[in-house]
Amino acid sequence: MEASKQQETLPCRNLPGADEILLSLKTGATEAHQKLPVHFKTTLRCAPHYVLFSDLEESIQGELVHDALDEIDEDIKNTHPDFQLYHQMRHWHAAGKEKKDLPKESLSKEAWDLDKWKFLPIAEKALKMRPQAKWFVFTEADTHVVWPNLLQWLAQLDPEKPYYMGSQNWIGSTEFAHGGAGYIVSHVALERVVEEYTSKRSFYHELTASEWAGDAILAKAFINAGIPVTRAWPISQGESPSSLDYTARHWCFPVVSYHHIVPTEIKTMFEYEQKWLARYPRNDVPIHHHEAFAEFVAPKTSLTVLADWDNLADDEEAYEEPENATFETCRDTCINKPECLQWTYYPGKCKTAGEIRLGRKVPFHIGAVSGWMPDRVQNFIEGVGTCNQGWILE
Repeated sequence: MEASKQQETLPCRNLPGADEILLSLKTGATEAHQKLPVHFKTTLRCAPHYVLFSDLEESIQGELVHDALDEIDEDIKNTHPDFQLYHQMRHWHAAGKEKKDLPKESLSKEAWDLDKWKFLPIAEKALKMRPQAKWFVFTEADTHVVWPNLLQWLAQLDPEKPYYMGSQNWIGSTEFAHGGAGYIVSHVALERVVEEYTSKRSFYHELTASEWAGDAILAKAFINAGIPVTRAWPISQGESPSSLDYTARHWCFPVVSYHHIVPTEIKTMFEYEQKWLARYPRNDVPIHHHEAFAEFVAPKTSLTVLADWDNLADDEEAYEEPENATFETCRDTCINKPECLQWTYYPGKCKTAGEIRLGRKVPFHIGAVSGWMPDRVQNFIEGVGTCNQGWILE
């Protein structure tokens, strides 16, 4: 069943179109207790209909988390090595053990191997759980959905058309919507892909066993159902507000999702959205990347030197005697490169960049120092000019 227990008066709670959406969040038992709670306090307070999927059925803070894999053929689960962690977690859960009791090697590769099996069953389950939904939005535990923007976008699209939309990626010749950035499926498209999957379960289970990326496997089912991905980047975003490279390619587009976003960023972004809705209560003005930049990034880019910070500059500079380099040396290197907008210094290493990123605070003992070129950043902003990009509708 979908979870829709919280009744609140948040600005985001009763926006037009919300009742037409089922929001699905996929996680894994090795991370669920760490990553789900922030969603309970943020976007899931806005969504009237949502469902949580994992690889273990359990209750977290009173919310039911469904086992996405419970209907996979038992022969597969009992014989395929990808399901070793699946069984191990059941023993662990039944014994009342905590995640720290699992072997550490199980918390990454084995969890990833198991995760790819969830995509198609989740599609089937989501359709069964809320067949009246017009839109199905699939996310992960490190995805953040900008809920007001999502509703504005979907209001302009026809759910009777077969939409499978997301941030486009490729594995070989297969183009797919990246799972971590979130993907959006119209009702008719989900019906078609579920029919494709359920009529050929053995084929898709064999395909899943031989492939490594669940979102690409899902895309193959969509392709076989005659539905290619609708490219939604940079509206559907594979970066977070702090890791995104703010360029003219992103600047003027609205943003509907972020990926690799940590709980503190989710909370901050959610609070910003509520303030935005208080300013525009009709939800008729979207948040663009340049507005997220102004809110979260611009205050830092006025700083020429910031200690204990890595702004993710990625072009490493070569020095004859790197051990003698200082942060002043790195800053001067950036100053002397007209295209340089920011720099990061680590002891013995200097990186510069011609793109603007916020980055993150790092521990004191690392010795990192970062800085920006404020005048150049301002020149970039002015150089973008008037925005005329908007929603991607085809």
